[in-house]
Amino acid sequence: MSPSRDRRTLAAFLTDFINYGVAMSAVSMVTYLPLYLKTNGASDLVIGLVPAAFAAGRMSGVLAAPRLEAKPLVRRWMVAVMLLERLPLALCGLWILLGPAERPGLMVAGILCLWVTYTIINGWATTSWGTFVSRSLTRPERGTLSGVGFTLSSLTGLAVVPLVGWAITRFGLAHGYGGAFLVAGLLLMASCLVFLRVREEPYAHVKQRVSLAGYLKQMLPVLRADGRFRWFLAVMALWLMGSTGAAYFTVFAMARFGAD
Repeated sequence: MSPSRDRRTLAAFLTDFINYGVAMSAVSMVTYLPLYLKTNGASDLVIGLVPAAFAAGRMSGVLAAPRLEAKPLVRRWMVAVMLLERLPLALCGLWILLGPAERPGLMVAGILCLWVTYTIINGWATTSWGTFVSRSLTRPERGTLSGVGFTLSSLTGLAVVPLVGWAITRFGLAHGYGGAFLVAGLLLMASCLVFLRVREEPYAHVKQRVSLAGYLKQMLPVLRADGRFRWFLAVMALWLMGSTGAAYFTVFAMARFGAD
């Protein structure tokens, strides 16, 4: 089946794309989350683990890829994985709100455990999401999703950040940020349900499922033959490595300039 134009499908992707940008701006693993961890006594190394885990967790997508290629229908699988992916974010908000605030070390450990769980499942969810995009949207629609989705999610995210800052000022760091974290997680869980209203037809070009070792072995000829793919992997690796340093800017601003 070649992708067919379906405005409802594109609208579902745009809705989730924008909501994801809003939610992650509220969580903000490069500003508010490092701030909260630092005020609970976390070291710079621990704070750096937040974006580093997010980058490393994407590697789990290679486990989902061979399974997805063998599925003629992936929509329900994608929604189930996305729900599992986003549940730890809501639980992290609850932990900040209701956890043992008098034991900051335990608070930090709980947040890191939930965050790592989220990042690992995020690799599966991202791979599922990308598979469904390629099967259900045309190339022009994918361009619209990327351009419009990034633009609107960035603009709405910019509007959300000061709202979270106001909540922290009004209700305190734990209650203001914990509430924002919880709302962000619940928003994302509700957001992925829009895909249940999307029509999906069986994909005609499914492959026989292979083992993970066999799947990785199949990549070697592609790496040897396709220089553009090698450059793509190199750029992605550099981007993920660079993203791990973002949280340190917040730590530096707090330590050097007393940023609140």
